[in-house]
Amino acid sequence: MSHLTPVLFIGHGSPMNIIENNAWTRNWRALGETLTDIAGVVMLSAHWYTEGTKVTKEPQPKMIYDMRGFPKEIYDYIYPAVNDLNIRDATANVLPMAQLSDQWGYDHGNYGVLCHLLPKADIPVLQVSIDAHQKSAAHYALGERLKVLRSQKILIIGSGNIVHNLYKIGQMQSRPWVKDFDDQVVELTKQRDIEGILALEATHPDFHLAAPTPDHFYPFLSALGATDATDDLEIFNQDIALETLTMTSFVWRSTK
Repeated sequence: MSHLTPVLFIGHGSPMNIIENNAWTRNWRALGETLTDIAGVVMLSAHWYTEGTKVTKEPQPKMIYDMRGFPKEIYDYIYPAVNDLNIRDATANVLPMAQLSDQWGYDHGNYGVLCHLLPKADIPVLQVSIDAHQKSAAHYALGERLKVLRSQKILIIGSGNIVHNLYKIGQMQSRPWVKDFDDQVVELTKQRDIEGILALEATHPDFHLAAPTPDHFYPFLSALGATDATDDLEIFNQDIALETLTMTSFVWRSTK
């Protein structure tokens, strides 16, 4: 029977996590130490938000510093992974709607996690964009298409945040919706209530507070789509950062 790699969703939070040694980044490093026999990574980062689905084209993707006002050390950071063309083509084959693109590279949703998770940067990394014109069901379905790559030793990672509202940071008011929404997603995920999760965007009263721009939520759905009902689920970093970001992260490991 083929070895199936895990599937991850990582709540990546602030770019400061690139250079900080904190509980979240230590947990990423600990997780990385459990990841073995990985041939490549397919990364779905919230920060590549596009019209249609794009797949990284070039063999050596450029670094994207898509943030302002952070220490110089962050802008000097380079994650020197490469894009393996065989993995690129295998991914493109299961995503016939996708277009190859050289308009992006590795952004902080990508290297901000991988710098701790896979710090040696010796495993090829392919980035897949988040289609801004699709809703929840389509992002989940994209993950279902990627699932087959797990049998090819490809690690599928969604990088975003369950709750990500930068507009509300610093406002002096109670925000019970942050924890409430995150808790509900966690509970639905534990129950593997796919229908309930996919309905959140249209029906949950706080969805547009939790995800006013759903770019950070959609990678979770794609990661979920790549999982199997028999996978073991681990949840970690269930915490709130900067008042309106949740760091909650998920690991699905095959039991087959």
